[in-house]
Amino acid sequence: MLPDYVLCSAAAIGLVAGVLIGSVGVGGIIIVPTLIELPGISVQTAIASAMFSYIAVGIAGTGAYMREESVLWQSAGWLVLGATPGGFAGAFTLQFLADLEVKLTLYGLVLISAIYSLYRTATDKGGKEDDDGNDAETASDMIEPMDAPGYATVGGRALRVVVGVFDGFGSALTGTSGPVILLPVLIGLRWDILDALGSAQSVQAPIALAATVAYVTLRPGTIDFVLGGCLMAGLVPGALVGAYIAHKVPVRQLKLLVSCILVVASAFLIGKLIWSEVK
Repeated sequence: MLPDYVLCSAAAIGLVAGVLIGSVGVGGIIIVPTLIELPGISVQTAIASAMFSYIAVGIAGTGAYMREESVLWQSAGWLVLGATPGGFAGAFTLQFLADLEVKLTLYGLVLISAIYSLYRTATDKGGKEDDDGNDAETASDMIEPMDAPGYATVGGRALRVVVGVFDGFGSALTGTSGPVILLPVLIGLRWDILDALGSAQSVQAPIALAATVAYVTLRPGTIDFVLGGCLMAGLVPGALVGAYIAHKVPVRQLKLLVSCILVVASAFLIGKLIWSEVK
């Protein structure tokens, strides 16, 4: 049993991560690196417990975005179809792979995608502006049912399934929530920002549930359910607050914020991994 102060710290970490997950979708990237700095928590336990905690925040976040009609299930459903088996496979595969190589590869891909997304957003001249030259509409004002490209075509559906598998596998390997890997891809494909955030929220619970089933059935004892419960206690209210924020922030600023956070977070994690190996 972990000390009380460690469990309280986990709840606080979950709260901060939940706000980020709900608003910009990438809060999960801070959980595992922070948890493993606390005493008594191994990398494997941190990843497994974090994945368990994402079940609740995924449901809460998806529900919040659905209330704002920001989840296009005709599109997101194909992502979920790929992400679910990807999450199961990632949780099982983690035990056979070296942490450093896997994380460097995945965080590197996130960094490259995020830099590209930041470039595309910064150079995008579209969108309505007010008299001061700022974006006049929030993301919730601009969401339209057909913003997600190609979901009605066979190729579009196949692409979503492949992206979902990659997202689920990578998320389960690294203990990050689904949006961390998925958002740079969707933004790079020029999805509407709120549609991308809604789709990213929708894959969290299926990935987390699939990974949890894999841990319970194939790797019993890996999840610390008390630790995961403390993370949930912070993640859920944080995600609800973050989802509210996301629907009030102007579109261009939200896009830039998401891209910048992805760049900084992935660069930080890559640097941390390299430092831990060379020191």
